[in-house]
Amino acid sequence: MGFINQRGAEWSKWDLHVHTPASLVQHFKATEEKDIWEKYISDLESLPAEFKVIGINDYLFLDGYRKVKEYKKNGRLQNLDLILPVIEFRLKKFAGHKQFKRINFHVIFSDEVTPDLIQNQFLNTLTGEYYLTPGVDKSMWNGAVTPDSLVDLGNKIKASVPAEQLIHFGSDLEEGFNNLNLDEKSVIDRLKDSTYFKGKFLFAIGKTEWDALPWSDGSIAEKKDVINKAHLVFTASESVTDFNNAKGKLSEQKVNDLLLDCSDAHYNSESTDKDRIGNCFTWIKADRTFDGLKQIVNEPDRVFVGDMPEIISRVNANKTKYIDSLKVDRIAEYKLQEEWFNTTEITLNHELVAIIGNKGNGKSAIADIIGLLGNTKNGDHFSFLTSSKFRKASPNRAQSFNAILVWASGDVDTMNLNDKVTPSSFEKVKYIPQNFLEKLCNDSETDFEKELRKVIFTHVSAADKLNQPTLEDLIKYKTEIVNEKIAFIKKDISEANSILIELEKNRSPLYSKTIEENLKAKQAELEAHNSSKPIEVLEPTTSLEIQSQQQDYFAQINQLKSDLEKITKEIKEKTEAKLNLNIELTDLQKFQQSTANFQQQYEKLKTDYRENLRKYGFDVDNIIKLTIESSLVSERINAIGNQVTEIDLLFAPNNTTNLPSKKAQLNKDIKELQAKLDAPSKLYQEYLEAIKIWQAKQIELTGNVEADGSINFLEEQLKYIDETLVTDIESARELRIEKVRELFKAKSDIIKVYKELYNPVTKFISQYSNLTSNYPISVDVSLKLSGFMDRFFNYVSQGAKGSYYGKEDSFSRLLTQIEGVDFNEEEAVVGFLNNIITSLEFDQRETFNDEPREIINQLRKDVYEDFYEYLFGIDYLIPHYGLKLDNKNVSELSPGEKGALLLIFYLILDQDDIPLVIDQPEENLDNQSVYKILVPFIKEAKNRRQIIIVTHNPNLAVVCDAEQVINVRIDKADANKVHITAGAIENLKINNKLVEILEGTLPAFNNRDLKYSITKENRGVN
Repeated sequence: MGFINQRGAEWSKWDLHVHTPASLVQHFKATEEKDIWEKYISDLESLPAEFKVIGINDYLFLDGYRKVKEYKKNGRLQNLDLILPVIEFRLKKFAGHKQFKRINFHVIFSDEVTPDLIQNQFLNTLTGEYYLTPGVDKSMWNGAVTPDSLVDLGNKIKASVPAEQLIHFGSDLEEGFNNLNLDEKSVIDRLKDSTYFKGKFLFAIGKTEWDALPWSDGSIAEKKDVINKAHLVFTASESVTDFNNAKGKLSEQKVNDLLLDCSDAHYNSESTDKDRIGNCFTWIKADRTFDGLKQIVNEPDRVFVGDMPEIISRVNANKTKYIDSLKVDRIAEYKLQEEWFNTTEITLNHELVAIIGNKGNGKSAIADIIGLLGNTKNGDHFSFLTSSKFRKASPNRAQSFNAILVWASGDVDTMNLNDKVTPSSFEKVKYIPQNFLEKLCNDSETDFEKELRKVIFTHVSAADKLNQPTLEDLIKYKTEIVNEKIAFIKKDISEANSILIELEKNRSPLYSKTIEENLKAKQAELEAHNSSKPIEVLEPTTSLEIQSQQQDYFAQINQLKSDLEKITKEIKEKTEAKLNLNIELTDLQKFQQSTANFQQQYEKLKTDYRENLRKYGFDVDNIIKLTIESSLVSERINAIGNQVTEIDLLFAPNNTTNLPSKKAQLNKDIKELQAKLDAPSKLYQEYLEAIKIWQAKQIELTGNVEADGSINFLEEQLKYIDETLVTDIESARELRIEKVRELFKAKSDIIKVYKELYNPVTKFISQYSNLTSNYPISVDVSLKLSGFMDRFFNYVSQGAKGSYYGKEDSFSRLLTQIEGVDFNEEEAVVGFLNNIITSLEFDQRETFNDEPREIINQLRKDVYEDFYEYLFGIDYLIPHYGLKLDNKNVSELSPGEKGALLLIFYLILDQDDIPLVIDQPEENLDNQSVYKILVPFIKEAKNRRQIIIVTHNPNLAVVCDAEQVINVRIDKADANKVHITAGAIENLKINNKLVEILEGTLPAFNNRDLKYSITKENRGVN
């Protein structure tokens, strides 16, 4: 029996074609210090450490194998775990033209078969038959294949040739061997028909000689037949490139391409000949037993030909990421009467480990312990190391055991099983307990998607994470500037909305009618006013009768009126001046405040980036420089303040000389003087006052285009509505749409950020499309409409006449407008918005023929501005990450499917290369789903990280090609002693454990017999 490795199937070099000094053809040599055999054995002992298995290959006989095994029995060749007997034959098939070559055929026997058994039950049964001379008394040789018979054959051959040719012949043995050719059918049949060799042999054919067979019409079938009968094909390549070319050629020829590179050693290791000891490129991942070798026939991917398998290189480069072993033992002060983990030690394979066992036998205990020692973040979800089980208060069994995790680097982590992982601990093992997965998949969908995002975040390279702790933080960080830009654009849209609302209100027929009615009223008022013009009073004629006193009164009144006119004009001028000064003051103060805000933003910008830029050798003060001459504006503001103060003083009540007081005094003085006038003069003065007031009123009614409420103003308004308003509305809408386009582009920039970050998922789907074909995964990162319909009808009344009248009809209409719109296309979004506005402006119900409607009349009270802010702010278009499994949204997945999806992400998308431990990944999935979903991804994931799965379904271990199977069993009758059995699938003990646990026992396992045929053979089942 070969070496049984508890670590399971591991890569090592297998050279299955090594000749010995006992071979009939060989070129081994002795040295002065060592005879030929000692030199040969020393060469084998000096093989690089990766060589663990050799096949001792001799022509026809087993003398060399017997000798090597004797050395091994005497304590030599400790570096080799398995030595197999290989017998080489030459077949009755010839190849070539000028130089004939015979096909080499090899039989590789199990080391469990003794040399005597091979000799007696196989070799001694082989015979050959040759007619060496013509005529009635033909010279004939016919005998079993033995050294003596070969000598006899050689002697007869030499006797049948002319004497002068004998100088070209070798010894009788050599000539007998050189001329003996066997029929492969007889060789194969002898073994297949024998009860002694069932499952204990493999056939291999020499590729070089086979390749020389011609592909003629009469030999194609025979050429294919002889290679396809063999289990393996041997070659001795000059280089890996030569090997790959040879294998590629076999694949192209559609024949057996399970090609192994062998040394075909006929020379010592220091020879320059390619056929020397150690010149072999073949690695095999298997139990180092004959059964392990048989596995490669069904699993050719267990063979690697080259310098070193990738897993070995990966482990060597990342030794802190691979667990070598787990040890659990009780503490020195142990007082319990139970065994549990007393002196438990498990060596772990670096690829896929499957921990199996019946329910309640401690499988999850091993996973929890590894998770604890690996500082898992999911310690709250342990199923064994809990207060209700192993950490129960009385007795607390956990505190009586210590555990040690040994890494490939030699580092050691030790903890008591009652310890807890501190939150700040560095996570060395990613552990997915069954409880954690179930909770995640049965509780909040948000938590499930958060976990997906965590996995996605691991796929973002360290350089691209920008020191952000989570995917959400990274998105926020990368979109911060874009969001600031969005805020500015939305402010512009808000201003455009305010302008448009006023313009659209002006377009209302009610508004036009109101202006028209006001104009008619003003015109009627003007007409009435014109008809009430004061009757002219002529100025009294100056005569001698008018006393000098009256003339003096008249002169004084005229002077006072002149002064009054000046005072009135000054009051008007000062009032207008104060208004203009206040407008200027407000504008300058707003500018000054904006400048201060800008200055504050500028200082914040420098503060935010000062340290960051300093890391790259920049001084922010040298890059950003701002000059604000605020003193100029401040001086002007102060000057305006002084001017306003001076004007206010002219109107101040406490100023006895203020302008209103002066005006009032003048009016009083004029009235007093007018009272002293005679009747004609008084009448004339009254007429002057009346006509002046009448003229002022006429001017007021007529006004100008800027005088609000005047006839000219109202006429100009009507003219603007008729001729210009529609154009202004269209221009304002175009401006708003341009801003919406800017806003959409900014949102699209956010989508680009999302796509960059979610790109690993997209690549994953593309890269592993062959694995997801049975259960396809799809992903979509885009802008999606969110909550629009409900919000829309919070603004638009379904009871107002218009396109959206009626609850059912309005929902149907809006839904139709939404359907088919690609909200990730700028033009589509613009078209959608224009469609909404058109529907509000024109009644699109069938019987209303696009009858014009006012937007404001279809909105709920006081929401006009809010509606426009919502509609054109497009906040309802949000970045959306959509993931589907088998064409179903995440929200539609069952808990089992969610778990499967999450496991797929852990296995393939998760870029952490620390060990991944999964407790019962098959839970909630039927066997078909396990095969379709989990198996391909587990097999893929083990190529880049150490995977440990805990399962009560050994099917999973089998179909995932676990490199190591660990059976855990708690013997309750033996004080709860934990028993561990570990090894490769092809190991007989592991076979038995798999069969014991499988539902239906052996019949269930028989379905996999083609792949794992060793099971029946090992168990003696036909």
